[in-house]
Amino acid sequence: MGELSAFSFLPGQSRLHWLDARIKLLGLLLISLLSLGAGGVSLAVLSVIMIVLAADSGLSLIRLAAELRYFFFLLLLVFIARSLSTPGETVWQWRLIHISVEGLVSGLLVCWRLLIVIVAGLLLVHTTRISRITGAVRWYLRPIPFVNETRVALMMGLVVRFIPGLLLRAKETADAQRARGVENRKNPIYRLRVLVIPWLKNIFLEADELVQAMQARGYTGRRTEPAFSLQRGDWVALTILFCLMVGLIYLNSI
Repeated sequence: MGELSAFSFLPGQSRLHWLDARIKLLGLLLISLLSLGAGGVSLAVLSVIMIVLAADSGLSLIRLAAELRYFFFLLLLVFIARSLSTPGETVWQWRLIHISVEGLVSGLLVCWRLLIVIVAGLLLVHTTRISRITGAVRWYLRPIPFVNETRVALMMGLVVRFIPGLLLRAKETADAQRARGVENRKNPIYRLRVLVIPWLKNIFLEADELVQAMQARGYTGRRTEPAFSLQRGDWVALTILFCLMVGLIYLNSI
């Protein structure tokens, strides 16, 4: 059976699945940096790119929205904080509380930027094995002096692996509290407290069990490095990424 080319895929996989993990990690970094100072036009371009990549990689937008439902609550808090704290032309005011036009625009842009970065990170995790991601992190950090690339890659790999577990544990805790009738309590602070405290307790217990298991097995983080090799498709993706970076920098400068 012949070797797979850069753009030949298995069923259910896309071009993004077969790209080198180093290219995808670089793309995530550049998208994150470029989105920080991006305006509406640049963010619209990045949003279209994220939607196309999500569709091509088989990540349903409905599933994506479901995965981000807790993150949307955080975005709402950021939007409210920006709207209330940014000075400018007042749209609505009640006593000491006022919402400005500049605050609404600033809050929208900040939430838009964060959402693009999160979606780009989900695409990376969805289309790349954790071992490839940690291998790419080690590859990038190895030339940097005084940086333990193995430890950094290990921590990053653990964080990526723990995120689905954290979301699942939050859902289980919320379901357990709902079964106990916590929704009948009108005090939102009480409801938040009875959700967060058991959730954090379970997280710390699981983290402690993981540390003990790793110590018992003498885990050092030293593993066989994945073999990286840039194919023709990777060079094409790198060229597109460079052109995108130049185009977005130009749009941001206008």
